Amino acid sequence: MQDAKSGLSANFNYNFSITCFTPNHKQSKNEKAAFEHLIDIGQFRYRLWQHTDMAMSGPVENTWLEPEDLTSYIWQIKDHDKIVATARMSIHDSLASLPEAALYEGLDALYPTPIASFNRLVVANEYRSIGLAHKLIMLRVQAAKQLGAKSIALDCPEHRINTMKKFGFEAVSKPKAGTKCPTIMWYPLRKLL
Repeated sequence: MQDAKSGLSANFNYNFSITCFTPNHKQSKNEKAAFEHLIDIGQFRYRLWQHTDMAMSGPVENTWLEPEDLTSYIWQIKDHDKIVATARMSIHDSLASLPEAALYEGLDALYPTPIASFNRLVVANEYRSIGLAHKLIMLRVQAAKQLGAKSIALDCPEHRINTMKKFGFEAVSKPKAGTKCPTIMWYPLRKLL
């Protein structure tokens, strides 16, 4: 069953709230609170990905935060007061400014600008398969359109390609090792808007 308000699978134990933090979070009225939400997101990422081969680092121990987090839109889904999913999107004038720009070398003609870059989608294990990732993908596609993006760039491991094809993404090149996660082969995907 789906909750009409959120579009997520309904369960009487869930109390989901979705927040989108806009770029330059630290410029908000309460700079400390804005930074704290980034720390919480970085700690959530770290907890879920600490046993993978991803190269993680952050300004605070046991976090995975990146400079891009300050200039990106970041969605956070909470169940009650617990973060259960997050995702990031940034807008770029060229592929050269993407977080994993090396994956997109020579592909400029395939991505009309401005380009939305989708990154760091993570869902807590116990909240998978109930529609949270789907919701975060759809929210970011909608936001990319509203912000005037002409295409979306997404670097994707092979096991996620078929899922992303359902959302209109296509692989445009052979996989390459990423700079932030060099043991994973990433496929550059695109979606034209």
